[in-house]
Amino acid sequence: MDAAKLRYRFEADVWVTGERVRLWFVSLPTEMSAEILDVVGVSLNPWGTVPVEATVDGFTWDSSMFPRKDRGCYDLPLNAKVRHRLGLHEGQRLDVTIDIDILLHL
Repeated sequence: MDAAKLRYRFEADVWVTGERVRLWFVSLPTEMSAEILDVVGVSLNPWGTVPVEATVDGFTWDSSMFPRKDRGCYDLPLNAKVRHRLGLHEGQRLDVTIDIDILLHL
């Protein structure tokens, strides 16, 4: 791993929101989310998203986490390519690794 990256690992359940358009996510633990917020801040962009490289079961993809102020955590979206590649279903428990390039946040 590059020295300019922070790595976090967590377990989370897949959850889905929406009726017409279903959006799939996993949520980072609140303590981990607070630590990441302390490191990256909120000045990157108006939405406060954090670019990450995410890995589940050996499959790695680029994404951006969304801050959820109402729940005090970041949500990592699981797009269709990821869901199909990993055969994900709602409620499934995942072991997720995320890498954050801290040079983007300096």
